[in-house]
Amino acid sequence: METHRKKYLIIGVIVAAIIISAVFGYSIATQPKVPSSVVPTQPKVPSSVVPIVNRIESSSFGQITEFKLPTPDRWPNAPYVDKDGSIWFGEWGLPGLAHFLPWNMTLIEYPIPLSNKSTAQPGFNFKVSIWSVVRAGNYIWATLMEYNQIVALDPATSKYIFFTLPEGYESPYTLAVSPQGSVWFTMISSIPYLGEILPNMSLIIRQVETKDFQIPSSILFVNKTEAYFTGISLSTYKSYLYRFNPSENSKVIVPEIVKDVNLTAANAMSFSEGTLWITEHGPTDIVSYNLSDSKLRVYPTSLNTLTNTALPYFIVSSAKNVYFNEHYGNKIAVLTNGVHLTEYSVSNPPAENISAIDNVLTLALGKDAVWFTSVTSNYIGFLNLSSKPNFDISLQGTRDITLAPSSNLTLKFVVSGKWSKPLNISFSDTENFTGSPRLISFKPSINQIQAGSGNFTFNVTIGASNDIKPGLYTAAVTVDDGLVYQSEYIFITIP
Repeated sequence: METHRKKYLIIGVIVAAIIISAVFGYSIATQPKVPSSVVPTQPKVPSSVVPIVNRIESSSFGQITEFKLPTPDRWPNAPYVDKDGSIWFGEWGLPGLAHFLPWNMTLIEYPIPLSNKSTAQPGFNFKVSIWSVVRAGNYIWATLMEYNQIVALDPATSKYIFFTLPEGYESPYTLAVSPQGSVWFTMISSIPYLGEILPNMSLIIRQVETKDFQIPSSILFVNKTEAYFTGISLSTYKSYLYRFNPSENSKVIVPEIVKDVNLTAANAMSFSEGTLWITEHGPTDIVSYNLSDSKLRVYPTSLNTLTNTALPYFIVSSAKNVYFNEHYGNKIAVLTNGVHLTEYSVSNPPAENISAIDNVLTLALGKDAVWFTSVTSNYIGFLNLSSKPNFDISLQGTRDITLAPSSNLTLKFVVSGKWSKPLNISFSDTENFTGSPRLISFKPSINQIQAGSGNFTFNVTIGASNDIKPGLYTAAVTVDDGLVYQSEYIFITIP
């Protein structure tokens, strides 16, 4: 299929000093210019816009289907699946909000009438970056990062409502809808704030007391009185998980740091079955935190061959599965029951180097599909969850093992199904940032599995160096054909 890949800049927000100022070309204020902690603001309602309607075409490979967007390139990002199964997303290049109806492949675009004031740097092929889109009430909400605005579109009238942040508050990033119907948002700013737009359309911005001035990167509501946000230091990238009561109408939010949840560059969260799932937009892993027993577990991706991290970015979840995108890995990943990982390349043929990735930055969960957008390859696509890959891997025996330093043991794995190409075998673990094993060794009985079908058994001998530190490590044993990666997790205790 045609991937329409373009070698633009590598897009990202929370990576390498958040790279906001370097990539998007604006500075982060060192001091807030508005002294008040609570800032109510009234929105501006402009005239209606004229929607643009197009039919778009699709192409597929394996479990992936992609829909080509019109030209000039739209730079799509931040998909949101509505109740009827349609998909909303932002378009940096138009700029505007787009509404895709997959049942008849119709794309309806609503251009955003931007003001002239922007912090975007001239020379880029987009006018504004939109990092989050949600529905609340009758409106579709989105963040306009460089314009320091939140917009709300009424699809029934094609009217936009603009909420411009007061001077000193800047760079709205992610959105979340509270159980009360308010729209909360985070901001990439040097001072930690959280914003809230009430159902009556009043805008409130509250300062947040965080450790080391960590800025909130994402917010998640468990119920009316319990919410969490991830904070990140712009100087050290250290992150903590914070808990607060959103029903308290305080001028300053004083959250509780969740004990023993130490993260690096935490970016996005999802919640299911009593567990918070968090992406670390730096290390090549995701993290789970169980609210009932406070158990923390780290899951590596498969070993990324394009660069030293797969760079997980955004995350969504259902009762059994967790879905996240690997920005630098150029994949969509599905973690099942906390023990099995399936990763799908979003391009065919797969990207051969980091400059060729599709820049899939965000994703959304629909019925039997995970929707995603490619900023630089100009498409919206989905992973078909009702279709399974032709091959899989399973572990025979226990996955919870204890391995003393200078010892080893052997585990048995079975590859089943049908694979028309040789399968590579690789290993990753949580020893370090890159997922590349160092003091834990993995020796397979065979280095590559030839094309075949049925069941193929191989062994892996796992050893621990005498220098390894005691603790809990997670390892992944992976087989792949270049497009699909199947991994089984092993949980290793070093006493």
